[in-house]
Amino acid sequence: MNTKILMERETERNLSDALARGALLWAPLYSVGAAAVSYMLTAENPSTATPFSEVLMKALLLLSPVCMAAEAAGWAVFSKRKRLKRLGDRKDPLPKLVHFVPPLEARKVRTKHAA
Repeated sequence: MNTKILMERETERNLSDALARGALLWAPLYSVGAAAVSYMLTAENPSTATPFSEVLMKALLLLSPVCMAAEAAGWAVFSKRKRLKRLGDRKDPLPKLVHFVPPLEARKVRTKHAA
């Protein structure tokens, strides 16, 4: 069932989506890479070598907030740009607002025209 709400949700990306993507996608990838490089550099000297799991946990703790902040910043920039582009590409004129006449004045106008 493809309703308008479902289509909007499938195409719209909000801040929580960006934070989840940063924490669950990019942080583990960068952490494994950083931990592997760090472990390879320190593995040659056994006195300074630390277990890979310890290096990985430290990398996850350090890189998760960084990746989340980067995704949130990217979301803020790109979502604002999309909104501005949607507003700027509008070709049709803005809708005219109906002139509001308070009820008392409407009676006065009707009586003047009727007379």
